[in-house]
Amino acid sequence: PGTMWERMLHHSINMLSEQNKTSWNAYAPRAGLGCDDLLVEGITILDPGHFYLRLTGNPITIRNVKMVGGWHYNSDGVSTIGQANTTVFDCFFHCNDDAIYVRPDDVHIHHCVFWQGNNGEVFQFSWGGDPYDQGGGFIHDIDIIHCDQVREANNRAIIGSRKAGPGDIRDILFKDIRIEGPVWRFLRLNTYAENPDRGPPGSIHGITFENITVNGPVINKSEIIANHKAPEGSGPFPGGIRDITFRNVTINGEPIGPDDFILGSDNVSRIRFQP
Repeated sequence: PGTMWERMLHHSINMLSEQNKTSWNAYAPRAGLGCDDLLVEGITILDPGHFYLRLTGNPITIRNVKMVGGWHYNSDGVSTIGQANTTVFDCFFHCNDDAIYVRPDDVHIHHCVFWQGNNGEVFQFSWGGDPYDQGGGFIHDIDIIHCDQVREANNRAIIGSRKAGPGDIRDILFKDIRIEGPVWRFLRLNTYAENPDRGPPGSIHGITFENITVNGPVINKSEIIANHKAPEGSGPFPGGIRDITFRNVTINGEPIGPDDFILGSDNVSRIRFQP
């Protein structure tokens, strides 16, 4: 029943729960709430009409999967939003929407290669309102060999967030990542407050970027903006973006710094640039 269920059936591979019939974001923070002990291994998926993989369960392992032919918009790579204990490694992503959602508890992504289309971001923290606190992630040994982004939209960056509504995102380490330019934008880390029905957005904090190189031009400045599009006169919100560390992040051999960013003045604090 419901249009939500019908829409999700168009993904290339679905491993869903009964709760997905009425909710896009059916969470499985513990075993018994989805399709548990999932292993997707050694397959190639071609030219999807929607997502390559939409999985609900705990734990989830994706290994040696090739995702090729992301020509259509909405060809997201791996969506395991809200699930716990997700591991993705030795995979190739060619997507024309967000390649992977960095939103489960205890996510581990490593030794993967990405070719990103014009639409979407390689790593997406959140899209819309995911109302639970989540975090704990390690993303490392990644190669981003090409990015086709050529025009502006709210999801045009290598790493980004469209966080709206309550629930914090915290404690994620990106390390040893190599990016080949040109790049439309390196980072767009935003929380959104334009929809009062969702309530004030949660915070993003404790995110570290370490040993990351961009070789080639970066066309637009990165952004870190909290409470984006908040209604006029709405006052301060409790959430924010804080404790974001850039350690040995370079663009064409030059250390990244404040001049490479648009930094919001509201609830953005402790943004650190270290050699």
